[in-house]
Amino acid sequence: MPHSDNQQHFPQLIKRLAGDGARIAESELALALLEAKKIIRSYVVAVVVAALSLVVMIVALAVLAQGVALMLTPYLGSAGYAFLGVGLMLALITFAMIFIANHWLLKKHAPVGLIFKWLMKTTDTD
Repeated sequence: MPHSDNQQHFPQLIKRLAGDGARIAESELALALLEAKKIIRSYVVAVVVAALSLVVMIVALAVLAQGVALMLTPYLGSAGYAFLGVGLMLALITFAMIFIANHWLLKKHAPVGLIFKWLMKTTDTD
């Protein structure tokens, strides 16, 4: 009799196993979706920061460059040297802002879920 009792429980065990597998797959998909949202959110933040930096830079360049260059003209002897110095200073600031935006855009995120871990392993070897 114990043999027939085990045969009756076996289909129930298979059903439970299938249900557990489905829940694990759903959990992994939900985790992958959360990771994708996090990555996309960081890219959106980086693009917004880069765009705002560009707008601020353009406005600041137009106003400050002329004002500073005009202030330096008496000390440097000519407006040309003054505008060249101001232009070089603003170029350095621009490169710093580009570096910051580049850092945000290329920042790597450590995967948590199996799907992203698998994707990272397959893309790293290509």
